[in-house]
Amino acid sequence: MSDIDRAALDRAIERGLAAVWAHQLPGGAIDGTNRGGPLYAGIALAARAQIGALDAQDRGAVVDWIRTTQLPDGSYPASPRSTWGTLDSTAATYAGLKAAGVDDDDPARSRAWAYIQRHGGLAKVNPMYFPTLAVSGLLSPEELPSPYLFVQLVPFLQTVMGRHFNQWIGMSADLNPLITRGLLDAGHRASWLVHPLRRLEEERILDFIRDVQNPSGSLSGVLIYTAQLVSSFALMEVPEEDPHFVAAREALVSFRVPNEHGMEYMPCTAEIWNTAEAIRATMRAGGDPNEPKVAAAIEWLLARQTTVDAPESWQNPRPLAPRQGGWPFEATNVQNPDCDTTAAALHALAFVLRREELPRVREAMRRGIDWLLPMQNDDGGWPSMTRGVGSKPPGPFHKQPFWPPTTLPEMLKVAIHPPLELQDPATAAMTGRIIRAIADCGVDEAGQRQLREATAFLEAQQYMDGWWGRWEVNWIAGTAYGLMGVAGVDVDPRASWVQRAAAFIAARQNADGGFGEGTETYRDDHAKGPWPSRADLTGKALQGLVDARGVEDPAVQRAARYLLDTQREDGTWEMEDGEYVILPPDLFYTNPLSNLVDAVEGLVYLRERLDGEQDAPLTTDWSDDKLDRMRQLGDERADAVVKALFEAHSTEEVSRVFHALVKNDEPVPDDLPPAVRAFFDETEGLPSWANDALIERGEEAFGEHGMSMICGLFCSALPHAYCAAKGATVLLETGRMVSDFTRRIVETAQFVMDVMAPGGLRGEGRGLRTTQKVRLIHAAVRHMLLQRGWDREALGVPLNQEDLAGTLLTFSIVILDALDVMGIALRPEERRAYLHCWRCVGHTLGLRDDMIPKDLEDAYALYAAIRRRQFRPSPQGRELTGALLDAMAGYLPGTMFDGASAVYVRRFLGDDLADGLGVPPTNWTKLVFDAETFVARLFDHETERSAFLASLTGKFERRLMEGLSAAYRGGKQVDFRIPATLSARWGIAPRSG
Repeated sequence: MSDIDRAALDRAIERGLAAVWAHQLPGGAIDGTNRGGPLYAGIALAARAQIGALDAQDRGAVVDWIRTTQLPDGSYPASPRSTWGTLDSTAATYAGLKAAGVDDDDPARSRAWAYIQRHGGLAKVNPMYFPTLAVSGLLSPEELPSPYLFVQLVPFLQTVMGRHFNQWIGMSADLNPLITRGLLDAGHRASWLVHPLRRLEEERILDFIRDVQNPSGSLSGVLIYTAQLVSSFALMEVPEEDPHFVAAREALVSFRVPNEHGMEYMPCTAEIWNTAEAIRATMRAGGDPNEPKVAAAIEWLLARQTTVDAPESWQNPRPLAPRQGGWPFEATNVQNPDCDTTAAALHALAFVLRREELPRVREAMRRGIDWLLPMQNDDGGWPSMTRGVGSKPPGPFHKQPFWPPTTLPEMLKVAIHPPLELQDPATAAMTGRIIRAIADCGVDEAGQRQLREATAFLEAQQYMDGWWGRWEVNWIAGTAYGLMGVAGVDVDPRASWVQRAAAFIAARQNADGGFGEGTETYRDDHAKGPWPSRADLTGKALQGLVDARGVEDPAVQRAARYLLDTQREDGTWEMEDGEYVILPPDLFYTNPLSNLVDAVEGLVYLRERLDGEQDAPLTTDWSDDKLDRMRQLGDERADAVVKALFEAHSTEEVSRVFHALVKNDEPVPDDLPPAVRAFFDETEGLPSWANDALIERGEEAFGEHGMSMICGLFCSALPHAYCAAKGATVLLETGRMVSDFTRRIVETAQFVMDVMAPGGLRGEGRGLRTTQKVRLIHAAVRHMLLQRGWDREALGVPLNQEDLAGTLLTFSIVILDALDVMGIALRPEERRAYLHCWRCVGHTLGLRDDMIPKDLEDAYALYAAIRRRQFRPSPQGRELTGALLDAMAGYLPGTMFDGASAVYVRRFLGDDLADGLGVPPTNWTKLVFDAETFVARLFDHETERSAFLASLTGKFERRLMEGLSAAYRGGKQVDFRIPATLSARWGIAPRSG
């Protein structure tokens, strides 16, 4: 049972919700103030100075605040919590200071200018900031990219743009050239008489941006585009009294907000998002929708549902799909609903209806779902705002700052092959949020089918066991949202991919029970921190873990205690604000209320489950503290035998003994020293918990899919083992791994064959004896490496308990996951049985009982911890991988499969891990696989699709197995035995000679 104090939990939720509603504004909304970096102030000041609208607050309070953000090296950070500056942010902020009239010799300007010069000058600034630099006078118009506006004469241009690019690119393509044209023409529009086509281009752009401008005056509710809109109107001689120009100027000022050091400019606002979250958390906690403050918030949220058609070029809707009914992120952004915020609003309304049936709420939900469902991409996920524009592979993109094209050839190249950064691909974390919202709203069978497609997308997007966060920082939040989404649909929470995700989160828990993560993870997805715990991230992680593991899980209990212990009396947490994403890897903002709402909702989520079904606890400890200790432990029993052997005998005699162990096929050679024979006698049994029925079922699974499993061993399990930098070091140091790699890899395959062949783990089975021999050989390797001055402090003892556990998992769950990739769907009981066989092997191999995972979920949790701790690129891993690929090439005669091994390794590992191991880029064989996979998707029935995908690798597996059986080393055939029962079942001819 949970040891969470229920009374303390109730008090924490009550206090937290009271703190949330303390931020309610007079109109009913929850405050949506966001905080960005000083570059937004720089952009705003430059635009306002250009139109002569700077006031005392801009020149005083805003400049005063900018000064407080400057870093010691003279730079300015791009985001509120960044501890480093960027050239782009420094240049944009410097432009604002100049525009605000700060003296040239002012210390802040001088230090910033020196930083800019040290980093390449203004020419190295990202062109997306050129308009700001130009309107402030830092760049001359002639230094700007040529204003290619002629495309505006192309009929239906905006519609075409909306089918290939996200809406932000469309706005930039309109506004930036317009600003450049205006600067080149000294603030005049082209003459109808002298340049009629140029004037027509300018008029068409102005007409379009007026059409998409919000009534509030902003463009897309974002400061950057609103500032550019103001500059465009001024440079195109739009009259100052023009309503659109007036509204744009007022909108730009509306982004200004006070702070403790003066005033700043926000990048955007988040009233709708915060209000929806507050309503949902309150309703989940049992709140009354008729309570005045809650009712006011609900009415405010309903009034923000869009009632005008979103621009077709921004939404790219399906034919006949509604273009209104969604919700935007910013309250004033009525032209631009987005999928994520719409889902958040719908999710809040779904919980309102659980408390009381309200017709207005029901109708708003219907309209919202009717807008959101058709926005789903063909790949199953949901985009942010523009449907059907791009599809991403698993994992991150935006790992480098986007650099827009500036020349006509570059623009044409981008137009033909738009990079993902210019598109709007669906992302996993956002799709997870949308899945859960739609599922909780309830949809018909057609909607259920869409949710199944979205769930398949979510599974396909899993990367390094987790999910990348496009709009929230980052992997922990993204993975938690994925788990919440899965929990809303008909997916077994014990499915391997779900449990891998849960283990991914649990492995990142801090010692205090909380969770933290930094924006560094956008530049480097291997960044490991540690980062201080944050309440909002802990609340999200808590929700994901509760769904996947239940309330009794230790990680859930620790996270809950962290939130309860760190909450202050006023209901808040003394943590930094949650971080959200604008444009990774540099542009982020903070939402002060997210830290509060998400933490409270995590506790509400826990209480919901405490009041419902309670799952069995997962009690195994895979903490860093434990695994650090396990790295210093070898195998006490085997190590004692080997130590005695070396003390009693000469090196030559010891070598003879181990040579006999390796080469002799007899169960136990007759001429072994008594201590070694005693070791075999004392360790020959299986553990007391071994289950013969499970072992037999695991052997049957191997008999059915053994060739695929051996393929998975070569193309997935061994490369995964080489990803562990410390483990790869000892593998390489054993000597034979590269110098005699063919023999070593055949021995590894033989080990798997001996263990999993019928009867291998029972009676006098060859698998048991092989495992005992390997255990002693491991002890000998440990002894010899330690005698050679092995760096035990940095690497642990050779072949330590953590590394042995990792090896066990690569031979079990990694091979099971490889079958999933091949399209071979084992039944859950087959997966459990296969792991059970390897748990028995782990016991016989010398693993401590507390290092043997007790079930699949526990195995994935341990493997996630090992991956987090050890997976790093290393020279040893690359050398081992190169030797493996060379060996496989030798097993595959002829040229038909040239390059195929690298294709398969990349297929199983993903490009990120494969790059770390130095796997060569895939050749034409990948095209064959991609085409076959596409054809496989044509199958409607999952069984048919799985069977087809499984057949794709059949030829490769067979040739690999045949080549393995016929492998030669040094002109001699390498001994590799396939039991007669299996060779007959697999159709592999017995070896001759």
